[in-house]
Amino acid sequence: VIETGATITSAGDSLRTAHGIRSRTLFSILVNIFGDKVVAGGYVFERPPMLFQVAWQTSQGGNAPQVRVTVPEGASVKEIGDILGAALPDFDKVAFTKVAVGNAGYLFPETYFFTPGTAPQTVVAAMRRTFDEKITTLAPDIASSTHTLGDVVILSSILEKEARPKDQSIIAGILWKRLSIGMRLQVDVDPSTYDHAGLPPRPIGNPGLGAIAAALHPTKTPYLYYLTGSDGTMHYAKTFAEHTANRKYLK
Repeated sequence: VIETGATITSAGDSLRTAHGIRSRTLFSILVNIFGDKVVAGGYVFERPPMLFQVAWQTSQGGNAPQVRVTVPEGASVKEIGDILGAALPDFDKVAFTKVAVGNAGYLFPETYFFTPGTAPQTVVAAMRRTFDEKITTLAPDIASSTHTLGDVVILSSILEKEARPKDQSIIAGILWKRLSIGMRLQVDVDPSTYDHAGLPPRPIGNPGLGAIAAALHPTKTPYLYYLTGSDGTMHYAKTFAEHTANRKYLK
């Protein structure tokens, strides 16, 4: 794989390290003759290639088939790593986790096409770039929100796991209300919210645009409690006594 932004020299170094070529100097000379540049992408050779074949192909463009990878909304860094590991041969999940953990919450759930051998850093960059692109549709809402984007993303990550799409806006209103009155969130998807006040320190997953929009546009209700019944229906309550009574729906 030749990464985006690679120079002829850096590509030659990578190819030599991967035993794709023996001479970086001859590779550079040939690439300059063929096209004066290397093209980012994945390359596959059915048999050990001759140097001029490598130089020609890398100056023209990738020839490796891409793999379709779908990341579901709400997936955690670990879950994304497992998905990528299952789809891409020899994908380094450990390296991915190290790079991705600092971007948790901002790895946009989407269908991607990656070449086998793509570096974890490239995957993270693609997912973060997609987040930045998608979020532009909500830029006015973010700018006018009383919450920071970081807080919105954290709450959105909770909404993804805590409620179905149709209920997320109502749940967002309840959770923001709990925070505003100093009540602990007490959401089952993150046990720490029972012990500590406020939002979790970081997103618990990677939310989609719907959950982010719900966090930005919470529905105001008189409710402070909710639970999901055994049939998947959400039941709301104004008081803890009403909430306790709703537990009958858990059976």
